[in-house]
Amino acid sequence: RKLAEAPLDSISLCAAGDIALLLREPVIAKRFFELAAKASPEWYRPQLGIGSAGMMNFDFDLALKGYAEARARTKNEKLTRMLSGAIKELQQILRIGL
Repeated sequence: RKLAEAPLDSISLCAAGDIALLLREPVIAKRFFELAAKASPEWYRPQLGIGSAGMMNFDFDLALKGYAEARARTKNEKLTRMLSGAIKELQQILRIGL
């Protein structure tokens, strides 16, 4: 509850999410990234973090959605290609039901 009231910008929220991922706390990380996405809905970085939190938590649907949203928001061609590869891999995982 207090986290939602914290006066942090989206860059700081993503940094906090990254730290939570490093500490292997994907649920906490996801919350930071969701707050960052709310603060900056057009920025790709929070969505990338949400996708990474999903991967760490074996929530492949969330990971797929986060990576697809990040890909739609970035103009970086290298990142777009990388995310496209990750999305393709996740789609295959979801199809075979691992």
